[in-house]
Amino acid sequence: MFEQPAREALADDVFWKVQFVFTDKSLTNDFAYTVGLAERGLPELYIEATPKQAVSDSPWTLSSQDCAHELNKFARMLLAGELVAGKPIVRTYDRGCTTLDWTPGEPTARDNLEVYCTDPTCKVVPVHAEMRPIDIAPLQDLALEDEARFRAELMQAAIDTVPNPRGLRGFRAPRYIQTSFSCTQTYGPLTPVVEARIYAISQATPEMLTDLLLRGLDAEQAFGPRAVLGVAHAHAKRVSRLPAAWNADAQAVTLVKLLRGRDGNSLVWRTIRKLTGFTKAEDAGGIRRGLSGCLVDAVSALLVATTVEDQLDESTRLAALGPWSSARESSTIAPDKEWWAPPHILDAIRSSVIDLQLDQIRDLHSAWGDLREGSLVPLLRGLAITGARGCLPAKELLFGHPIGFAAMRDPDVDAFLTEFLCCASALLSERAMFSADAVLTFCGPLRAVLPNLEAVMNAPLSEIAA
Repeated sequence: MFEQPAREALADDVFWKVQFVFTDKSLTNDFAYTVGLAERGLPELYIEATPKQAVSDSPWTLSSQDCAHELNKFARMLLAGELVAGKPIVRTYDRGCTTLDWTPGEPTARDNLEVYCTDPTCKVVPVHAEMRPIDIAPLQDLALEDEARFRAELMQAAIDTVPNPRGLRGFRAPRYIQTSFSCTQTYGPLTPVVEARIYAISQATPEMLTDLLLRGLDAEQAFGPRAVLGVAHAHAKRVSRLPAAWNADAQAVTLVKLLRGRDGNSLVWRTIRKLTGFTKAEDAGGIRRGLSGCLVDAVSALLVATTVEDQLDESTRLAALGPWSSARESSTIAPDKEWWAPPHILDAIRSSVIDLQLDQIRDLHSAWGDLREGSLVPLLRGLAITGARGCLPAKELLFGHPIGFAAMRDPDVDAFLTEFLCCASALLSERAMFSADAVLTFCGPLRAVLPNLEAVMNAPLSEIAA
């Protein structure tokens, strides 16, 4: 165990920073370390982004955000006297698909680890990571018991996808008759489903693509495209579908390149830039950066997750498909029924707005416009579309109520009310993860028009369910 000077007084005082170092040679040489622990007489901490693992064409690597997250946890352990040299710390990632054993080493001189932003006299503790081996199953066709489910998905995709006269050409509409689920296809056994979603993206309007992009950014606040990609690739490795996942990712890049057109000047792309507020300069720097990169991430997460959809647990599947489910109904944020919160949550939200009067819609719209500029609403939107926490459109939830009729008549009213209702249902669904201050931040500005909202948010869920 390392020396801990006055650690009790420091436990809640985050006084250090994390420095992440990108290397030109390879992503597998990236590393991160703390800066500031030495100011309190503690050693700095160091980790490498790529843990020790079996040789692979696609080594598993932590992102800069992941590295910061781990170092912050290790720093808190150091302060609490729980970081012990030689004692492994087990962490799981990718929704349990990946396990790392982190082992703190002995303190060493900073020059041995190239942590040059630290105090020259400090010691540095390297925390080494090693990935536990995983069992890899041979590549197989889709299981017979899963075929009916995915044929039904293909039928629904054929119904939902409307050919767009201005859409991309050269993509095949989904077929559900005489469809093969052979594992030898480009995208593995779920190739027909992947191709159906590729076609849907190719026929999407600029408004739908903008919504997909923005919903992907919202989802990053909860469990977004990058997290989905990590889990999907981990599953793909387990069932020998990595080539299928790589092909799906490459197709996502191709789709975005086609949507952009030459030099990003297509009508579709200019419309997306206008709708998102991005300038052409902000979209520079390569297909995986800026506006293009955001859409590539969103499309890639959808397609790569589809290659292993039969392997995903329900929570990951909802997170993977949620942004597209929400974007397909481009008039509101409301996702499909699978993403709706439980009935008792929706009933509680309905009860909180049932007394809203028609002449108060403008006041609610104004207050909501101010509230959505903060950081809480994007998180709630992300939660609403990545799990069973969302809400049906306002015109449906409030059907039979004057406000519901107003939403039915005016798409703009339906859009803003639905966004509010989805955020409210997400907040109530995940009430345990939010502080009283967060609830006040959400409900306070709306109190004049929705006086019962805060009481609903703070009522025990057992009472709401009853």
